[in-house]
Amino acid sequence: MLTRLAIFGGPGDGDVVAETVRAAGAAGIDLTLHGFLTDLLPVGALVAGAPVLGKFEDWASLPEDLLFIPVNHRVENKPARVARMRSLCVPKARWATVVHPTACIAPSVVLGPGSYVASFVSIQPGAKIGSCVSIRAGANIGHDSCVGDFAYIGPNASVCGNSIVKEGAHVAPNAVLLERRTVGRFSVVGIGAAVMKNVEDYTVVIGNPARKLSVVCRSIDDE
Repeated sequence: MLTRLAIFGGPGDGDVVAETVRAAGAAGIDLTLHGFLTDLLPVGALVAGAPVLGKFEDWASLPEDLLFIPVNHRVENKPARVARMRSLCVPKARWATVVHPTACIAPSVVLGPGSYVASFVSIQPGAKIGSCVSIRAGANIGHDSCVGDFAYIGPNASVCGNSIVKEGAHVAPNAVLLERRTVGRFSVVGIGAAVMKNVEDYTVVIGNPARKLSVVCRSIDDE
């Protein structure tokens, strides 16, 4: 049965997911892109060759067999972005999980609805991936690690075994988490950072070894 997909988001990250959908179709997976939902472009505008179907809130008016995936994982204002997505109250049954054909995922992995796994990602046995997570090209998730809802694991980042990346956290490209480390809610691990110690909630760390740079502004819902 062909699965039709609509993407919450626009150009940029939306193009990335759209290309994965195309690759999945070429590999014989019954998945096709129906369109986009975005507040930034008018209805009918084209993104990655597919039309804008409406704004975020218009999801409820679309056919019930249409599934969705969010791509608004930019680090700026991440708590507010997650709060916005949650406020839409999209049922879990309407979230699609999109996996690039080249990704390597162990059979024991739990992969939550609404998550995106890009090309050449490796997810090791026992890992648990939450809902609406984005794992980008070449990233590695170690055995028995947990990645929380709406978290982002950037290209070529490594989350070593038994680590925890909590809700909304952002692990930037080429960053590394030592085994059994925790990155707190909505924290940001900078590009190429080496996380040797646990990172507190709403904290930005950079460098090797990673050190605190600043804090992340909380959304009203997290006050």
